[in-house]
Amino acid sequence: HNFDLVILASAGSVFGDNKKTVGILRSQIKTGGYIFIDDGYLREGSTIFDRKGYEYCMTYQDTKDALLSFGDRMVAEINTSEVSWNINYEYHKLIEKRGAELIKMHPEVAADIIQYINDQAEECEVLDKEIEGMLWILQKNIN
Repeated sequence: HNFDLVILASAGSVFGDNKKTVGILRSQIKTGGYIFIDDGYLREGSTIFDRKGYEYCMTYQDTKDALLSFGDRMVAEINTSEVSWNINYEYHKLIEKRGAELIKMHPEVAADIIQYINDQAEECEVLDKEIEGMLWILQKNIN
């Protein structure tokens, strides 16, 4: 519980909502330590609250308010949407390629593989259209 830095990288709501997540992360670092959160927030007009895995996604301002709810300092905010889109596109091409190979090897599960590929394509579209990627760097309150 005396680390200088903790990193949560695109894990979504693994600990719950943003306030609970920051509370857990900050309990692992010493005063003045840093929290890196690579995640995102809902783009203006997004309505994906009922999508599995996105239950705790909030608007930019609500997300920022939750992240700073313990009085910590925002050191930096870095938009990651373009980089994430490029990575997701490349990964999806690899998923499609490997899926085709697996279908040749195991045609009996072709429908499941195709469903997985389609689910991943849908996820990429949701991330591209509904979520703005952001890397937040917080410093635990020195008080």
